[in-house]
Parts: sequence; C-alpha cells; structure tokens
Amino acid sequence: MSKKVLKLLLFGFALGGLIAVYVHYQNPKPIQREDGSWQMPFNPFAKAKTGDWQSCPTTIRIGDESDTAVLNWKIARVDGEKVFRVVESEDGEGAAGVYSNATVPSIEEFLGGLEPNVIDEVKFERTTREVKGRAFPCVKVSFLVTTEDGDWIKVEKWMTKSVKGTGLAHATVNYMDFVYLDMELAGFGNGDDVEWGEKLDPARIKLASHGPRYREALETLGTLSRNSKPELHKLHESTRGLHRGEHTSDELVVDLKDGTTTEELMAFGKRHKIELRWESYEPSALRAALAITHVSADREEALKKELAADPLVESVEHNDFFSIPDQGGDVSFSESALGKRSIPEEEAGKPREGFPNDALFDRQWHLRMIHAPEAWKTSTGKGVIVGVIDTGVAYEKKKGMQLPDLAGTKFVEGYDFVSDDRIASDDHGHGSHCTGTIAQTTDNGRGCAGVAPGATIMPLKVLDRNGSGTAADVAAAIRYAADHGCKVMNLSLGGSGRSQVMANAVKYAFDKGCVVCCAAGNSGRGRVEYPAAYEGALAVSSVGPSGQRAFYSSYGDQVWVAGPGGDQSSKDEDGVLQNTIDPSGKGKSYYAWWQGTSMATPHVAGVAALVVERGVTNPKAVRDILAATAQKGGKTGQGWDKELGYGIVDAEAAVKAAGAPDRTAIVIVAGLVIVAFLIMRGRRDELTGGVLVLGSALGACGLGFFGLFPSLAFMHAFPEWGQGSPLFASAAIPFFVGLVSVPSKAARSFAVGLMLGSAAHMFSMAWYGYADVAWIPFHLDRAWLAANAAVLVIGSAMVVRLAKGKGVA
Repeated sequence: MSKKVLKLLLFGFALGGLIAVYVHYQNPKPIQREDGSWQMPFNPFAKAKTGDWQSCPTTIRIGDESDTAVLNWKIARVDGEKVFRVVESEDGEGAAGVYSNATVPSIEEFLGGLEPNVIDEVKFERTTREVKGRAFPCVKVSFLVTTEDGDWIKVEKWMTKSVKGTGLAHATVNYMDFVYLDMELAGFGNGDDVEWGEKLDPARIKLASHGPRYREALETLGTLSRNSKPELHKLHESTRGLHRGEHTSDELVVDLKDGTTTEELMAFGKRHKIELRWESYEPSALRAALAITHVSADREEALKKELAADPLVESVEHNDFFSIPDQGGDVSFSESALGKRSIPEEEAGKPREGFPNDALFDRQWHLRMIHAPEAWKTSTGKGVIVGVIDTGVAYEKKKGMQLPDLAGTKFVEGYDFVSDDRIASDDHGHGSHCTGTIAQTTDNGRGCAGVAPGATIMPLKVLDRNGSGTAADVAAAIRYAADHGCKVMNLSLGGSGRSQVMANAVKYAFDKGCVVCCAAGNSGRGRVEYPAAYEGALAVSSVGPSGQRAFYSSYGDQVWVAGPGGDQSSKDEDGVLQNTIDPSGKGKSYYAWWQGTSMATPHVAGVAALVVERGVTNPKAVRDILAATAQKGGKTGQGWDKELGYGIVDAEAAVKAAGAPDRTAIVIVAGLVIVAFLIMRGRRDELTGGVLVLGSALGACGLGFFGLFPSLAFMHAFPEWGQGSPLFASAAIPFFVGLVSVPSKAARSFAVGLMLGSAAHMFSMAWYGYADVAWIPFHLDRAWLAANAAVLVIGSAMVVRLAKGKGVA
C-alpha cells in the first residue's frame, strides 16, 4: 500500500471519528440532577440554543452575614443574538427578566472601554476553578475600578480557556468593603466551554412583575422602595451622593482604631443603637477609620461618653465646621468686587522682558519681598509634592476648568472629600489662588509666577463652593496627603474649636515627614486658630507691603513665621496677585488681588518646597531653617515675637542655608580625595584624578554647586536624589556601581569618587540632622546616615584593592 493511500485512509478515519463525536454531542441525552431537575451534558462544540439556559447561583451580601441574599441568575438565548437574563429568588417565588445582546466582550475589550484613570492593579495568573464538580483551566484576572464619583470596586474573574473571547467560570465583586457579590458559572460565551441546563419556560419571558421574595432581596440591595429599606441599606445610602455642604450641626465624628473593618463598624453601630457611615470610602481614609453619626443635641454628651468608653474608639467629638478665614480676610466674593480687584485674562498675555517673563510679575511685590527669583537659581521645588487642602484646584477640564496659568504646572492625583471623588475641581476660587502662589506656571510669557514653580501639586478638596467643610474631611485629607508622598501641605483654612481627630492627623503627617503649613487666622486677635495651633503645624501670620503685621492677621504663641498676605487698607494692588476662577460661577479665568493669612501661608509652603528640594527632608529641620533665615526689617536673627514669629520668610536665604551640608561635604570629600592620592602615590594605574574629582563632586554636592547643569537631576548631591528615600540615602547604589566598575579604570575612578562624595554628604547630613530617611525612625536617621557613609569609605578602598588584585588598569 502506497504512503499516499495510507495517509488518505488515516485522514478519513480521523475525520470520521470527529464527525461521530460531533454527532454524539449534538444529540445528547439529558442528565437528571440530584435535585430532580434536568441538565444537558457538556458540549464543547455547540453554542447555546434557543430556549436553553444556564443557572448561576449568586450570593450578595451587604455588611455582615445576617444581610445576605441568594439569587439565581439565569441566562438563555431566545432570539438570534439576543439573550434573556432572569434573576429570581432562591425559592423561585419571584423573578424579573430583561433582554440584552448576547455578545460577551473580551477582557481586553472590557479594559479598553474604561477611562485610563479609573482602572488599576490589573493582574493575570493561570489556575483552575472547580464548578459543579468539574475543574476548568482558567486565567484569573483581577483589577480595581474607580468611578468618577470616587467609588471603588475590586473584581476577580476566573476565565475559561484563553483570556480573549472567553467564558466565565467564577466572579467575585467587592464594592468598597460594603457590598459583596459571588457568582458561580459553568462557562458562558459564544462557542466557549458552556454547560447549558434546563429548558426555559417561554412564559417566563413575559415576566413583568416582582414576586414578594424577589422584592425583598432587591430591597436588601437598596434598589427598590425608599420607604422600606432595612437598616443596612440606610447606612449605605447615607454614604452615597452626600455633598458635604449638606453637613448639619448634629454630627459626631468617631475615630475608631486604624484598620477597623466595615463589618466591625456595623457591629459597633448595632451595639450602640446608632447609624454610622464612613467619613469617606477613599482607602487611606478607610484605614484611618473615621466614622460619622447624627445625634440630637439633648443626647450628644451622653452618647459621646458612651462611645468613648468602647475599646474600639480612639476619640469621639462634634464634627466642627472649618472654613476659609474671614473677619477682614481674603476677599469679598461679590461680583462688584471683581472689577476693581482683578485683571481679565486677555490682559495677562503680554510677556515682559527679562526673567521671569510672566506678564504680571512686576505687580507681584510679594514674590520680590521674599526674594523668590534669587532662590530659583538654586532650587525651584522640582519633584516636591505639595498638598493643597482647600476648595480644590482648577487644574482639569473634565469636571471644572483648567486655568491658563496652571497649564504648565505639574499635578498628581488628589481627592475630593466633599463628594468622594477622585477629581478635586475648584468651584470657589480660593484653592486655585493659593495653588498659584505655590506653583503658578512661571516664565511662560503670561500671567503670574509662583514661589516654587517646579513643585508638583496634589489638589485635595475639603471645602465646598461656600468655603465650608468639616474637621473630619480636613483630617482625612491630611492623612491622605501624608500617605501619598506629600512633603509639604498648605492649609489656608481655620476654625475656632479644637479637634482631636485633626490634631492626630497633623501629628501623623509630621511624623511621616511632612511640613504642615497653616494659616494663623484673620480675626486680628492674639489667638491662633486651628489647625495652625496644633503641635506639629507651622502657623503663618500675614504682612502687607510694609513688612508689618496686617490688620486682620491673627497672632499668638504658636506663630512660627510670617508671609506676605497683603494689606489692602490703602489700595487693592497691595493684595496678593494670582490666577483664579470667577467665584460668581461663570467659569472664567482672571487675576485677582486678595488678602489674608490664606495668601501668606502658600508663600511659606512654597519656600518649604524649595528647601525640601535641597535635600532637607526632616520637617523639624525645614522649620528651623525657615526660622533662622526669616527677616524683620531686612535683618535676620531678630528673635521671636507673637506677631511675626521669627520673621518674614526669605526664600533665597533659606535655600542657601539648606545647602550647608553641600558646603561641608566639599571640605570633607576634598580631604578624602587628598588622602586617597597620598596613599596611591606612585600607583596611578588604579585611578584617574580628573574622573575621580568629577564623581566626588556629584556625590558630595552635585554639579549645580558649581553652576553647572541647573536643569538636570544631578545638580544636587547624589544622596538627595530620592528626597529621603532609604535607597538613595544609603551605601547601596554607590557601592554597587563601585563593584561593577572594577574592570574599567575610568568607570572605577568615577565610582570611587561617587562613593567618597556620597559618604561626605551623608556625614554632613548626619551632622546637621537635616534628613528624614523614609521608614527609618527619627531618632535613628543620623545613625543610619553615618553608618552608610562609613560603609562607603571602606567600600571605596575595597574597590581599589579589587582592581589591584586583578591587575586591571
């Protein structure tokens, strides 16, 4: 028999076998389940036929196990590409159905249909999932979805076969640790591995009413009658869509132990017979475990005592209101005031000559008062994240507007604690004005300049369109900023009452390495308002162009320094000029002169950002530098008083003082290099002098110390690149560079110089105590730096010895 005939026979046999298998599966015999129902066997070839349906048990839980609904989710193909989806109660007494398209999108299509900024933490892994006694090979897909409203949903899906065009085997959904859904399927999709079950009763397609059990289940989910919601639905509803402008005076904020779960919160509420909600569903706020409850005035004190005695409670207090300081303060927001205190956008686009070329810079007396342009030669605040905790910022177009003079300013994602939203847009103007003072886009030929134009802004909205907010929102925002990389915060807001929740938040931020700049208040009295009066806050009073305390500025024992906030007693142009939005709600951009400690505080926050960029990451050291370089009457070191603290901040002097470790490091590394050359005398094969010096300069002070490459990262000393990162402020990277550079003389010389320079800088930082190394306790920062510096000195000798031992040149 020829090979050709044999191949044809084998092919025919295989084809016949496949046809037989196909016919077998196309004519299956139904299988009776244990519960008496009938199921069609698994058919890998067939799509769902008209009238076939798949039953998917679904468990939905709100809060604890006592509020659980079990529903059957059934899917049936009934009309070409249309499917009919039925949801019924566990006992089948009630059901509802809906038509929809049969197409099941792939994961790629699903992810691609979402906005780029609302999906995160996407993970894939191959695994198996057992459903109805059968193990399905799956790809497990998990991701986090965040909606425009700030809601978050964690999803896990076990997908049969490949990821693209696949069916589901199992799915779980976690809605903000509050609603949980668990759905089990046997695969569902167009031609995928599908186990189709009972025949659909055509009468079910005509379902138009809800049975009693089905209605009860849906009420549990909060989708029906508002008048018959169970307790847990009330709790859930109170958290959604609540504008903080609707806060009432009968609220208590309960600070529970960090990490308290939603289940524990609800159990706590049942224990004390009260309804509570989380202050915010933002994850950082959830970890802080701040909850809100309402209480009548006659029961408030008794309830506070009762809750305070619960071991789960850290503190409980009235949820006080905080607002933009007034009493002669920032601005009258009437439309009649806009004309005489503002410059329209069309007049702000004619560049001036010189640096900076911002059209209105000559009218910004306040930036010249603190010598900001002189400081920009050394620092612009590049890479430093500043949290603006205010009315939001007009930095985007999706929900609000983007101010023209913030178009070149860098932003990171913030949060709107007023409406629980990721986009902290400004509907007032105050937050945008403060942001402009900190980091207005500078040298762009239009508008105004900012104190730290290279800084990155994190917008955090805690005040509504009326400039009002609550202590709980402010505290949550402070913790959020501290948890998300802020090194400086600006709080141009205040209230008269002390809040333990907010005091704890300020301490939390300070302990995490944040400089918390706060407005002293605009009462004109000798009493600093909160949060400026809290321990750890940097209280700022205000001066006008004369350098004297402004008439409205609060003062007192907590004032640390002063900033130019304006004094419009004589003329409007003596206020602080910045770009902001029209507060009348017309959505226009204009440039306004405003006055207040609200305007003084961002000047101090901006200078703090300049100092942090220089490597001074310890908030106490930043405060000390601002105090030591502040001026009164043009002179530093004039002592402290209740009105101006240590004086008016001076950006140029502060930045120079922050460079003290650089100057000291130059002396130390020069000595180390001289010692190295003396030891190496007569053996020049190991190192090249010029490259060694270059590496030493980069490690010790950065090339910016010599006026070189001011726009590049290596203008600063190498250990400062990470702004307190334990990786950069350690021996790890220079030592690794040294080890891998042994074979090359030029690379080895540069590496040894980098090691010696970095060691010198870390010795200097340890001496001055300027650095706050992340994850290292404050009291161990100096020891950490000194120990790593010693390792680098020893390591540099090891690198040279290795080169000599291997005989490399």
